[in-house]
Amino acid sequence: MTARHTVTKGKASKETRRKLASSKSNQSVQKKKLWERKDLSSKKAHPPFKQAKEDRVKDRGQKKRQRPETDQEADSEHEHLQSRKSAGLRPIKIFKPNAELTTRALRIWNEFAPRTVSQEKRWQLIDELLNLVEGKILEIVYKGTISRVFQSLLKYGSPAHRERLFQALKENVVEMAKNRYAHKLLMRMLKRGSQEQKNFLIGQFYGQVTLLMRHPNAAAVIEYIYESIATPKQRADLVIEFYGGEFVHFKGESKLTLEGILRDHPEKKPTILAHIRQSIMPIINKTDTSAILNHSILHLPLLKLFELDTPANNAVLIGAMKDAVIRLVHSKDGARVACHCIAYGTAKDRKAIIKSMRGYVMRIAKEEFGHLVLLRIFNAVDDTTLVSKYIISELKPGLLELAQDRFGRLSLLYLLSPLNRRYFSEFTLSLLQPVYIPLQKPTDQPSDAVDRVATSLKDPAIRQIQLLNAILPQFVQMVKRQALRLITHTYARDILVETIYAAPSVLSSERMLDLYQSVTQLLGEPVHSHPDEEEEDDTTKHFHTSDFLREAPLPPEDIMTHHLAHRTLRRLVEDDTAFAECTFKKIKDRIFHYATLPFSSWVIYSLLISEATRSGVEEILKPHIDELSQTYEQNQKNKAISAIVCFLTTRRASECASN
Repeated sequence: MTARHTVTKGKASKETRRKLASSKSNQSVQKKKLWERKDLSSKKAHPPFKQAKEDRVKDRGQKKRQRPETDQEADSEHEHLQSRKSAGLRPIKIFKPNAELTTRALRIWNEFAPRTVSQEKRWQLIDELLNLVEGKILEIVYKGTISRVFQSLLKYGSPAHRERLFQALKENVVEMAKNRYAHKLLMRMLKRGSQEQKNFLIGQFYGQVTLLMRHPNAAAVIEYIYESIATPKQRADLVIEFYGGEFVHFKGESKLTLEGILRDHPEKKPTILAHIRQSIMPIINKTDTSAILNHSILHLPLLKLFELDTPANNAVLIGAMKDAVIRLVHSKDGARVACHCIAYGTAKDRKAIIKSMRGYVMRIAKEEFGHLVLLRIFNAVDDTTLVSKYIISELKPGLLELAQDRFGRLSLLYLLSPLNRRYFSEFTLSLLQPVYIPLQKPTDQPSDAVDRVATSLKDPAIRQIQLLNAILPQFVQMVKRQALRLITHTYARDILVETIYAAPSVLSSERMLDLYQSVTQLLGEPVHSHPDEEEEDDTTKHFHTSDFLREAPLPPEDIMTHHLAHRTLRRLVEDDTAFAECTFKKIKDRIFHYATLPFSSWVIYSLLISEATRSGVEEILKPHIDELSQTYEQNQKNKAISAIVCFLTTRRASECASN
């Protein structure tokens, strides 16, 4: 078997070598015939690839720019090179249209742009520039460098200079809005121009808003007009074009709104909703233009579409824009649209929306309207594991930063005390109401059955407990380490209070006592004025007002006399008897002293009316009633002393507090 196999293998190899040899000989013959073609002009023929290489080199040599033939051209080129070099720019070849004009304009710009130039000389140079480019502005305005030159002209020029530039460009506003460089100049014209010029420029966009919003550069111009330049009437005129082309021609003196249109013409509702959908869906579906959804001018039409359209159409819209919802959260209308998507979306849609926020949760939590979206997620999403993984996990590292932020604290407060009217406005509470969608009933189902079902099926109490358990240990740890900063901060003190209220659900009585002591250890002890005297401890180290916003300097004595801390202590003492007892034990030896000081006297009054500490405080203060009365006569602004004396004599807290 082996010998036979070897012989067969040897025969196959010989045949293969014979075929290769014949193919190589055929290729050499074909190349020889090709090289010896009779149509070649030269006697010495070259291979085709070599001839092609020589042709390329020859063509490249012909394309080289010729040297200047006259002295005038040489001087112009030298001037260009020097101006570019002095401006710190790379020299460019002057073979484009208006290249010499551009070079001279850049030279003049380089002279009048520095701040050290006097106004008189600067205006002379701007006059020279305008005279130079007169009649050529429309040809060069679409170039990047010249666009920056004209932007500086608008910044430093006089109203007359701006008027000359405006007259030269006013007929090409829409074309400039589409250009990569000229749209920046147009935005500067809107910023620096007079009111008449602004009105004219805005009027050039009427009738084309919906089409221009699909172009990135033009959309940026319209958004700038909508957010920063337009009056309320002009804003309404820009938005009304999303409701139908017919409204473009009926812009009167009064402001048109969708509510007014539907009130007068309810039959137009299907047509208007279809036009909104037709205008916005191309922007949502196209990946290249999905970033245009950042513009707030689109958010109001989207909100009206969600509020007025059917749930079936809204479901299609949510499915199309679920990955782009994060682009809407920075405006009030956009945040409401995002809340609609979360409330009415399916579990798959909600998961996609939450995943799209990865890496942006902290930024969203600190936005004025973005935090509403997080509240809606905490309020509506049943998958608490998903929320903990993608949302709460990003909040944990920045708890102190969020606690000290005006809007960031609201996301934390919702986890600790949801739907608390003390922290959330009526608008926020109305936005977080449960929503219901129609239920498609089978034909055999009785007619009196429920025809609506909630979009969130989990019990709200269970959902809140699961979310709180995912982050409460971090809250407790923050209170223990940062008690001083929390209790003296305008916003963060509410986080401290709510954490102490919620902590018993996860802490034992002994650990709760440690939590109380992290706060009460600050009482009755002087604040260290030099943090380097001992180890850095977040609960005792010196407080720096420049480190955190809205933190007032501590008093020289302790936080009992702090204008914010005493309010926090009063809440805790009146609501938590265990904290009241812990506080009384800490300051027992200084009760009378604190009763005579501003702010701290209110804390003593709260201890006096608390059932857990009333007897102990009365025993200390009753012998000093006369002294307290004399102190109040000397300083009648301290109403707390009067309330303490009143309660010691009458024991009626309601009457004493009102006095």
